[in-house]
Amino acid sequence: MSSISTGVHEQVVGFVLDGTEPPTAFASDAFAGWPGDVAPDARRTVYRTASPEALARLGGVLRDGGAFGRTSADVPAWLMLLVDDMAAVLFPAGLADRPALVRADHEAAVARCTPQFLEQIAHAGGVPHRAATVTTLMALLHREPGPQEPLSRMIENAAGDAYLAQHADVVPRVVKRLDAAGQLAAVACLARHPEPHSGLVVALANSGSVAVRQAARAVVAPSEEPLTAELHATLDRFRAAAAARDIPSGTVDQWLSTARPCVVLSPDGDGPVVGRLGGPVLLPPDAPDPEDHLILTLDLAAFPQGVSSLPLPSDGHLLLLATPELERVLDGGVVYVPAGVAVEERKVELDYEPYAYDSPEDLDAELRGQPELRLERAVSLDAHHPYVGLALGRPGGLERNDAWAGAINDTWPTFVPWQIGGTARDHEGWGDPVLGSAAELDWAVEPADWVLLAQWEGFPMATVYWTIPRQDLAALRFDRVLVQMYANP
Repeated sequence: MSSISTGVHEQVVGFVLDGTEPPTAFASDAFAGWPGDVAPDARRTVYRTASPEALARLGGVLRDGGAFGRTSADVPAWLMLLVDDMAAVLFPAGLADRPALVRADHEAAVARCTPQFLEQIAHAGGVPHRAATVTTLMALLHREPGPQEPLSRMIENAAGDAYLAQHADVVPRVVKRLDAAGQLAAVACLARHPEPHSGLVVALANSGSVAVRQAARAVVAPSEEPLTAELHATLDRFRAAAAARDIPSGTVDQWLSTARPCVVLSPDGDGPVVGRLGGPVLLPPDAPDPEDHLILTLDLAAFPQGVSSLPLPSDGHLLLLATPELERVLDGGVVYVPAGVAVEERKVELDYEPYAYDSPEDLDAELRGQPELRLERAVSLDAHHPYVGLALGRPGGLERNDAWAGAINDTWPTFVPWQIGGTARDHEGWGDPVLGSAAELDWAVEPADWVLLAQWEGFPMATVYWTIPRQDLAALRFDRVLVQMYANP
């Protein structure tokens, strides 16, 4: 508060700490000085020491001084502003580099400013006792566009867990009032200790919002897909890269919880040969001639057990087909040829204009001329997960945040020719192609039940995806495969 004039400073201190009446115009003058370099440390001290009554008056200063931010019909404006300011001041970036006394002051303030303490402030500011719990939870869980990381961390901690458990009977009423963004924030909190809220999590798993439903189902039925020690080491490298960029560990752990094993294929892989690009087209005699271009043949018998997140057959071949014209949804599909079935070579005449090639023959010659593909175990993470946009406060998620992008690029290659299973990568900013498949086709398949079968980064500025309902893949049913191409030519 050093940039506030002496007279105004005295008025602010007197009003906030002692409750004296200020002149009518002092608040706007006072608020202008708060963003100074010293102001956060001063406010941190206030949050560590001031009474609930004093902090309620401080919320009034923020409101009357012209501050603006989130709004909710369930929360007084002064309390919303105060909660946001507390979150921003108590959870700053770069705290590890601050002097020890500042860190100690910060830790003392964090330990004190729990949801229970916020409820006391709400009551001191005139919120009735019977409404204070709902008001407090709404102030912490309500979300609007913009960075929300400090606010999330204010409740995603042990004190927040205890408060939610203590008021488990009230939490469903609060969550019902929240929009999808707020319900996603609630799921992130409930996922830490879901037992007291099992009924609510199950209800959210049937939400009308795809994102909420997807997040809640991950809590109800967490993935049991194992990660090897080597893949855990990859995640540890990301943790180190994220910590070096001052990305909060809680956010990192939340994202890493989406980790899924997958397979990447390239000529340089260190595993067995599992794939061949292009022809020949080998099919059983009674199978119809394909109408689309054969892009890849996979030898499933060469895949080690449990190597990906998919229920793949243990043997036989998968033929991935596509007609890669410059469209988002492509003609194409998948053909499964069981092991031991006699096959014959088909002569396929294709007539279309492939993206980035002069003719189908040119594309096929390019594919056939590439080396066989070898398998390598890998781990993928969900850049489209609802928590990503929530934590970073912006659409586009990880790759549009410099710190996240740097940590990702330090850990994973930016280009992967082929990926089997796991979560899809979208370099063009179109969104999740797996959920895009569910939205494209009007079938009775939950969006969360769709999976990425394969992803091919084989064209300039474009990626091709083969997606399928998980239950169809397990049943060896391939009539509902959708092929998409996300391109930015």
